[in-house]
Amino acid sequence: MRPKARTGTSKGTSVALMDAVSAFLPAYKTRMRAILSEVSSRESTPSRVMVVVILRKSGPMPMGAIASYAGLPKSNITALVDDLEAEGVLRRRRDAADRRITQVELTAKGRALCAREYDAYERSVAALFDTLPDTERASMLAGLERMTRLLRGDAGEKTRGSGEKSRRSP
Repeated sequence: MRPKARTGTSKGTSVALMDAVSAFLPAYKTRMRAILSEVSSRESTPSRVMVVVILRKSGPMPMGAIASYAGLPKSNITALVDDLEAEGVLRRRRDAADRRITQVELTAKGRALCAREYDAYERSVAALFDTLPDTERASMLAGLERMTRLLRGDAGEKTRGSGEKSRRSP
């Protein structure tokens, strides 16, 4: 059982939010992996589906970016990309602007795989969030988007103590 966080003060609310996020993230990751396992075809695995889904949502990207986005070691991504490329699901190509960079992109076969497996994944995940009222979903989305920008250090987003106001419209 988690200790109760102080509430009623800004610091207490922040601690309670930290505790809630710490509890949410592993539960969310576990549920997402379970959903990936449910929707993955027999020849696929959750990690393989994740790579294909990332490319579908983000478009072509370098393997290091895929690894970072998926939270997997680069060596795992290299092996996954090798296998998926051998199966014709994706391909590597040199970046047009910087020939030193190799981009990974979906093939037609990869897009078809995504249409089957990702759509089922997306429906299952959306069903979880659909249990919340619209106003809660909108608040969560706005808060998570802002925190993501803060954590990534995106320009224009400042934290308290940085010399700028912390309340800035997104």
